[in-house]
Amino acid sequence: ILFISSTMSEAMQESSIYNEPLRHPFPPPPQARNHLILHQCPNYIVLNKPYDLRMDGDYPQTVHKLLTHWYPPSSLSKMNTNEIEKKVMSISKFNDLNDNQLRPCHELDYATSGVLLVARSREAAAMACKQFCERTTKKRYIAVLHGHVKSSDFLPVVSKETFDSTWNNGSHEHKYRKMRDNRDKVTFKGYLPVHSVLAKWKSSIKRSKVNGEDELLKKTENGIADVKTNELISICGGGGVQIAIPRFPLDDEIKIMSLKWNKVKQNPSFKHSFEVLTKQYNESLNGGESSIPTKKSVSRKKARISPSSSIEGKAHNDTKQTELPRFFRLEADDAEKQHKDIADNNTFYINARIAKDDGKFQMILENSKNDAIQTDPKLHTIQNDTTSPLDYKPALTKISVLWKGMMGEDPVTKVLFTPHTGRRHQLRLHALAAGHPIVGDVTYAS
Repeated sequence: ILFISSTMSEAMQESSIYNEPLRHPFPPPPQARNHLILHQCPNYIVLNKPYDLRMDGDYPQTVHKLLTHWYPPSSLSKMNTNEIEKKVMSISKFNDLNDNQLRPCHELDYATSGVLLVARSREAAAMACKQFCERTTKKRYIAVLHGHVKSSDFLPVVSKETFDSTWNNGSHEHKYRKMRDNRDKVTFKGYLPVHSVLAKWKSSIKRSKVNGEDELLKKTENGIADVKTNELISICGGGGVQIAIPRFPLDDEIKIMSLKWNKVKQNPSFKHSFEVLTKQYNESLNGGESSIPTKKSVSRKKARISPSSSIEGKAHNDTKQTELPRFFRLEADDAEKQHKDIADNNTFYINARIAKDDGKFQMILENSKNDAIQTDPKLHTIQNDTTSPLDYKPALTKISVLWKGMMGEDPVTKVLFTPHTGRRHQLRLHALAAGHPIVGDVTYAS
């Protein structure tokens, strides 16, 4: 799959006049379909996603509602237009209709417009998602940044051989994934993951009802079980140790009994309680020693692969090198030199890892005191706490300067982003790291 949005710029410009109506309640204007559907075939649909449009969810207008309305499954085929619109308005997820085969192969942020690939069958979705996961797809984004991006002549130059051995053959990503998998691997006999301990919890609740133990529970005015009765219901750990299980309001327990772990963990309180119970259970099997690796128990040094932030020297020609500078240029090959819009000294790379902070919308950008391009101190920079053991994932973006100009009285630069990885908010954070946040980005730029 070759997936390059810049080749469809004319169609996207024509469809921009239909962006505004799509922010209004469902259904969209009929003429929008002809301008927003860039391509369709038996296996895929290519949508020019407007800005300020969510992928799915309980909102008046989403990509999910839009495409289900235009490509209704067989269960809706016998309905009239009004009935289809009413049904589509009542759903919020792609799998809410059992026969709805539409599946997005990737995602675009709410505020991001551009080409979105949607599969029309599970088989097509699996094939495309595999290629996205293996980084065999190519994506490009056009953005306008605050300020005039300076020439990258002063940045160190990395040889093509070093770059290929580090990124293009997938070795860097493979190294991270192998490290992550080894870090999270548990091998001792009897270990149970959280979903298995949840099953034990359910069994204990059922047995307690059969044995009459649950009758001893007392409900408070808020319907919360008396904590003193928690000790009456337990699961058996290593050496016959009885481990008290967490209890919840009765309505919540009934709900949990019917859910699988992937649904239960969406509630932070439930998730924490069962993770603690899992830790207690596995520690009892392992002689009381915690050998269950979690993000909070792994040292920061082991949780990520530290990149080199030094920019000393003008070239890096050692093909055995496995780390890249935070900011660098790549030796221009013939194809790049011949590009009429992009000069060699106007293209550079940002190599800065990104981590997710649980429970927060903002992602965390790895900080470096030796940045080659200093960030404007007025910007709302997101930096990691050096003592925090967050799981930083490799992220690399190529930035090519296309044009510099003014937006009103403010200097701006039009750039072409070519991400080599697909981390959440990667382009926003890498633009911020370069000192030039994306125009209109209210999350990371003041």
